[in-house]
Amino acid sequence: RAGRPVSALVQVHGAGGEPRWLTCSWAPLPDGGYVVVARDDTERKKLQDDKDGWIAQVSHELRTPLTPIKGFLHTLQKRDEQFTPADRQRIYEVMLREEQRLEDLVSSLLQATTIDQRGLVVVPEVIDWPKVVAEQVDTYRRTDPSRTIRLELLTDDQVVADGSLAMSVLTNLLSNALKYSPAGSDISVQVALEGDQVTTTVSDRGEGVAPGDRDRIFDKFTRLGDHLTRPQQGVGLGLYIARRSVEEMGGEIWCGDAPGGGATFGFTLPVHHAPPKPKRARAPRRALRT
Repeated sequence: RAGRPVSALVQVHGAGGEPRWLTCSWAPLPDGGYVVVARDDTERKKLQDDKDGWIAQVSHELRTPLTPIKGFLHTLQKRDEQFTPADRQRIYEVMLREEQRLEDLVSSLLQATTIDQRGLVVVPEVIDWPKVVAEQVDTYRRTDPSRTIRLELLTDDQVVADGSLAMSVLTNLLSNALKYSPAGSDISVQVALEGDQVTTTVSDRGEGVAPGDRDRIFDKFTRLGDHLTRPQQGVGLGLYIARRSVEEMGGEIWCGDAPGGGATFGFTLPVHHAPPKPKRARAPRRALRT
């Protein structure tokens, strides 16, 4: 309308060719011409686009386990008497598996939100880390006997860390290695001492991670590939939580190439330096009587 200011979001390109988004408002002047006010909203536009993408991704991931649960419930409601006990058992197993998947997703969302709002509560303690790693590797071996998990313990040093957080990081990397590597391929786990840090690495034989994505995959809600077509589901919070956990415990986490192909994920934890044992005081010598 004449005399009314008009606003629009427009894209321009800077001197280097990078795209920028400007919110432009303009209005006609009484004597002719226009007054234009432009505000750079590139960062706000990016945040809004990211938010829209996260909502779409989370919505998809929530629907994925809900769909079979809902379908089986409707089936049982209408045809329960037609199923044998074995058929019901299989249906219940699928529903329980999908329910656990939904619970894990909600738990990750709540944990990530808590980290962003209040940070992590770290309770440091001395941990026999090589023993913890060996126990977890043994648990995964029993869970999936078809996979070979090779363990190499090059140190018996203890670490100072939060036991719950450190265990969560380890299980996340082990689960990812099994999830993203071909069936039947080996997983390698190594624990070694490097200076004042104990380094734990988990290597797989999967497709690996491109160099340009190795830092980005630790960001919140980052998943490689199209969330509608990739075979492995999730919202991309596991590695974000792992990174924040490791950093709060005084360590580092990274991704690189695995020997022979695949990806290696590693993280460090501070080594525990045992205090030196106090020297036993010698009893004073008694003078000999003559």
